[in-house]
Amino acid sequence: TAADTTISGVAYSNTDGATILDTNPVMIGATSKVGVGADGRANSGDEAQIAGMSGPEFAVKGTSTIAYGLDVNANNVMMQNLGIYGFGSATLPQGVTHFGETGNIVLRNNVDNVTLKNSVLGSSAASFTDPGSSRTKGSNLIFEGGASNITITDNLIGFAGDSGLLKYAKNGMSPLTNVTISGNEIRGNGLAPANNTQGAGIELNNYALPGAAQSVAIHKNLITANGAQGIQLDYGRGVTIKENTLQGNGAGSSVSIDERQNIQIVGGEDLTVQYNSITGSVVSDGIELRNGTGAGATPAIKVRISQNQFGNNQGQAINLLPDNVNINNGQCAEAGQQNFSVDYPVITLAEINGTDLKIEGSTCAGLSGTVEVYKMAATSGNGETVNSALYGEGDAYLGSFAVSGGTFAAHTFNSVHNIIGGEYVTAIFIDANGNTSEFSKNAYVYTPVKLSATPTITEGMSGQITATISVTSLNDVDVTLGFVNQSAADNDYSKTTAITIPAGKLHANVPFTATDDTTVENDETFTVNIVSAQNATNHATAQTVTIKDNDFTAITLSASSTLVEGQSGVVTATLATLSVNPVNVTLVYTDGTAAGSDYTGGLSIVIPGGQKSATATFLANVDNEIEGTETVQVDIASVSGASNQATAQTITILNDTDHDLVPDTADQDDDGDGISDAIEGVNDTDSDTIADSLDTDSDND
Repeated sequence: TAADTTISGVAYSNTDGATILDTNPVMIGATSKVGVGADGRANSGDEAQIAGMSGPEFAVKGTSTIAYGLDVNANNVMMQNLGIYGFGSATLPQGVTHFGETGNIVLRNNVDNVTLKNSVLGSSAASFTDPGSSRTKGSNLIFEGGASNITITDNLIGFAGDSGLLKYAKNGMSPLTNVTISGNEIRGNGLAPANNTQGAGIELNNYALPGAAQSVAIHKNLITANGAQGIQLDYGRGVTIKENTLQGNGAGSSVSIDERQNIQIVGGEDLTVQYNSITGSVVSDGIELRNGTGAGATPAIKVRISQNQFGNNQGQAINLLPDNVNINNGQCAEAGQQNFSVDYPVITLAEINGTDLKIEGSTCAGLSGTVEVYKMAATSGNGETVNSALYGEGDAYLGSFAVSGGTFAAHTFNSVHNIIGGEYVTAIFIDANGNTSEFSKNAYVYTPVKLSATPTITEGMSGQITATISVTSLNDVDVTLGFVNQSAADNDYSKTTAITIPAGKLHANVPFTATDDTTVENDETFTVNIVSAQNATNHATAQTVTIKDNDFTAITLSASSTLVEGQSGVVTATLATLSVNPVNVTLVYTDGTAAGSDYTGGLSIVIPGGQKSATATFLANVDNEIEGTETVQVDIASVSGASNQATAQTITILNDTDHDLVPDTADQDDDGDGISDAIEGVNDTDSDTIADSLDTDSDND
């Protein structure tokens, strides 16, 4: 090509030379969301889109005898709306060491300002599918060496025998700078690699820094089902890999397992891998960091891996070689290791309460940075296993918080709607320089359990003790109850000491029943609380239950029926059944023929708790009057602690003849003899109208 050239596959009418034709009215390529968007959360609505393309009008089909379909060796070149496939030579050109360096388009060393857009590389213009025997033998696009200001956007790049995009490692080659690879679908490359090369979706290689790429942006691409890595980046610096979907790469069965990751970063520095969906690596890791090759090989460092989605990768989500989980050793940063082998966070508590997720734990002491928390991928197989502990993949980014090293204060994420009890979370640590850890050990997500109970029941009735969680759990929540008697005793109620909240439910309850006894007693209380909980955190407070007594004894009254003046008797209050409480009785007296001065009666009775009766004293007063029989009634005026079943009791007071010797001046003397008629009629045995008690001479006179 010459400088300032545009190669376009747009077709124009041969009549006017201006009307654009559409003789290939097909849409090819995938219509799909890519990446997870700038919030780091899949399916939240901010994801980038690829939308396929209209089939190009112009396509070039090569043969395996031609090394390159387009050879770009000049600056300021535009290639657009093309279809090109089938190139790659069986005979290697001079200076080329393997077949992957041949193919459909080559950009020669140090070209500048080249654009490829809206084109189909690797398949026919009619459909973006594997062309089979017409497959490109080498790669779809080859960077011979360094290049600058390159834009590769909105293309379909697939089904090459080797790589989709390739910069092969050569000593002394300058890096790619200011390169943008965006909006492309890069599919199915490297499944039939020539000469056993290991074809990737994007393969940018070099042997040492400054490396294969500087200031390169690989953004918003769908990179899927390639034979080796989705992206292989050797000794890159300042490269950003953002908002891509990398899925199902490492699909080539003839490719070494060491070359079959979704992303492989070799010996790079100052790289960012962010907002990508990285899932389903066929046999290996989501992202692998490893030492470079060649003399003075160095590890990959300062590789920031943040807010990506992982899941179902057959190796680790993030693997800082050596293979398998690098268990924390407390050294925090180790020179010579991938990303300095920064320790992953340790999560000691993960608790979901409604939509609030609380995280407690620690990071390596003395090393400040950021903790990112993820929901574990449900399809990850629970991650790698080390000593029976599982280290999962972060499927859904939940949020982040800053830490200064050591134990961190509990951090709560609000409005978390995609976590329930029984799921798992995991986390990564990113230091101030971007060095990112592997994922932490899975942390079980607990949900807090609380307790409630029927606060008051009556003897003979039943209540409920209820355990409640704020969100459902994948597993049963088992609760053990403890009871403490306050004024109640064990035999005052029945109890169950365990509650199980079934998986998927928010609460469960057990009954308790207050014993229906016959004792009149005070209200009784006990408390119930959770003493242990399985698959939940115990947030319960003790619940007080009051048992109301339903027994109320009856009270009756009795009294000494007849008393002679000067004698004392009793008024007795008697309960039908025992009461544990005192019963207070107030008495009332109603005069019959007696007057208030004829007696002295107690006005109250207290029956102590546990006794069945008590008495009040009643005294028939001596009045030295000669009088007839007198009566008074006693009854219960009021009672507390029992029901009043009493009837009024009559007490008869008899005259005391030993004391009635003085006539009553009010007595009548009908015969005028100066002796009271009442006296004359008392003990007059000789009928002489003079009482014998006064006739002391016994002669009846």
